[in-house]
Amino acid sequence: MLKKMGYDKRIVYMGFFNRPSVKQNAIIFQKKAEELGIKLELVPINLATDYYSTAFQKLDFIWLDEEPGADLELGYFEFFTNPNLIPRRFFK
Repeated sequence: MLKKMGYDKRIVYMGFFNRPSVKQNAIIFQKKAEELGIKLELVPINLATDYYSTAFQKLDFIWLDEEPGADLELGYFEFFTNPNLIPRRFFK
């Protein structure tokens, strides 16, 4: 499927929130991607300081290890519609 999609072995940049549990999951994901021949570089991010940084701008996707809140429907609605949250950065 990678060949069919035209994957050319370029590095894919995956951001993750710089916390131990999230990092552990990101490393597992990276290892699985490497088994499939995908070059995945992990980029730790701190939303307090990195939201507008150059490192954040080069990300292809972000590993989110969060739950949006007690009310899942409202949490996901906010997640995808609030222009200040991370997903909106990728929808441009």
